[in-house]
Amino acid sequence: MEVIIAGGGRQGRAAAYKLKEWGIPCRLVDPNGKRVEALKREGFDAAEGDVLSLGRGYFEGASLLISAVPARLGEGVHRLALRQGVDLVDISYTEFDPFTLEERVREAGIRVIFDAGLAPGLSNLLVGELAEGIERVERIKILVGGWWRSTPGRPGLCGMGGLFRLSHSQVWRRSFWRVWSH
Repeated sequence: MEVIIAGGGRQGRAAAYKLKEWGIPCRLVDPNGKRVEALKREGFDAAEGDVLSLGRGYFEGASLLISAVPARLGEGVHRLALRQGVDLVDISYTEFDPFTLEERVREAGIRVIFDAGLAPGLSNLLVGELAEGIERVERIKILVGGWWRSTPGRPGLCGMGGLFRLSHSQVWRRSFWRVWSH
């Protein structure tokens, strides 16, 4: 298994460190040259460029794309995963309606997990799931807390560890696989 991470900022970098810890090879793509050089100094395989412009050859051997790009690029990354035939986990949030691509995702035989960021993202999906059976919801208040951990030589990580631990819970699987499994 090899993973491509679109975006080398805090979210992408945190995901890369976690994958490295688990022994899963990954490649990062980011348009910021200085950020790419920093990632390389940290021991990562990183390339400067626009992930949406990468050809099929770059995705050879990859089975998963993690999107850690700004939400405005989300739809393009979802369509890229479809074209490349790789599973996608979008740890940003989604500005477009990802259900518009549901039929194409099923036809392509890939899995897509959208809005997998902590907040907005996972928090909103969980609230939506809980509110589904309620006749009327007047107000929802989502409080997001986290921690800041900085280790010499590593970036500060905020909340990401909790996200990865939560990804194995029953709630997570029920919310996402109910929609996108094939």
